[in-house]
Amino acid sequence: MTSMPRTTEEWLIFAGVVFMILMTNACHEAGHAFSAFQLGDRRVEVFRRATLNPIPHIHWLYTVVLPFLSLLLLGWILGGAKPVRVDAGTIGPRRMALVALAGPLANFLYAGFFIAVLGFLIGGGWVDGTAAVASPVWKILKPAIWFSVILGLFNLLPFPPLDGGHVVAMFLPDRPRRVWYAIGPAGIILALVLTLWVGGALAGFGFGRGWPEVYGLLAARAEDNVFAMAAFWRSIL
Repeated sequence: MTSMPRTTEEWLIFAGVVFMILMTNACHEAGHAFSAFQLGDRRVEVFRRATLNPIPHIHWLYTVVLPFLSLLLLGWILGGAKPVRVDAGTIGPRRMALVALAGPLANFLYAGFFIAVLGFLIGGGWVDGTAAVASPVWKILKPAIWFSVILGLFNLLPFPPLDGGHVVAMFLPDRPRRVWYAIGPAGIILALVLTLWVGGALAGFGFGRGWPEVYGLLAARAEDNVFAMAAFWRSIL
């Protein structure tokens, strides 16, 4: 949705998309917090973040400003949530890598769950399969599925402070690991620039057209999976 809603239905769809994307962020950070708590970081602030309530995970920049600006300027949403501050010294680099991977894994499980839900609704006839893409349920769930997959893949980029950067750190000795984490601000800038380049947002600045087809391919793959799941449910219902 690249323009402001006008009708009541459009506002309801908009609100549904926003809520589902907030839940995507909540799943990601709750995955980190839950795994960190189970693996030894027993601080109260970590325990409180192991929740699917999206409110504790909201960050003024990543969850509010960045998604609004990216939707306004690029036509698609780029954003995140308040990071869970895990005590890496307590749980160690090996378990820290598992904590890092728990966030993207939660995103992929979230996307898979709602692919199954949307497929179930189509396969069971509650959403008209011939006009599914025009239904409010589709317009709410498909962006959430797409965003969840993108968020999971983005965080697997091997730069600190992204989750992939924590996995790389697992293989580094102590001193190089400290240096690796120290370049975190540069890593997040590099990851954002790479994401914008892939989407073609930097073409006007002479950085090339990128590979915007990747986002379309991911969206198309999500759509194919929904209809494949619908066929599966239809065969057993």
